[in-house]
Amino acid sequence: MENNYKRKKSRGLDNLQSAGSDYQETTEKLKESKVYSTENNLTVAFTLPISMIAYVKELVIEKLAEDYSYTESSAVREGIQLLKQVNPTLKQRPDEIENPTKKGRKTTLSKDIIKKTTSFLLSEADQNFMYNYIYKKQLGGGLFRKEEFFNLIIEQLEQKYQLHRK
Repeated sequence: MENNYKRKKSRGLDNLQSAGSDYQETTEKLKESKVYSTENNLTVAFTLPISMIAYVKELVIEKLAEDYSYTESSAVREGIQLLKQVNPTLKQRPDEIENPTKKGRKTTLSKDIIKKTTSFLLSEADQNFMYNYIYKKQLGGGLFRKEEFFNLIIEQLEQKYQLHRK
């Protein structure tokens, strides 16, 4: 019995090559559709005054009595959700402006304030909202960076929890 169907035998490297192309196609489709995941967490770095970082840590300590899994990243994500409620109709920035904060590391806060770099896990959707918000604030030519955005997050958390900065 002769088998007319000839199948190329797949070896390990062949599978590896096709896996990369499948991933690339999927990633391109997601970019085209402008759908940002709320599940995929990305590490987003901030350079912030110590007082802002301390506020987030104090809030986490307060919330741990209610929810043992509450983290600093949870607090930041919650603050972003509160900001989204205040700004529900924020428009998507143009495609050519992928990250509006990359141009410089300038700050509008005083030079005397001691700052530390820290990072939080944010969803793709939260990161996209942050960049859209920053882009909107920069449209008039003003200086608005992630540091100022984070200050707005803290203001929203202060309003909700009545825990004020020291």
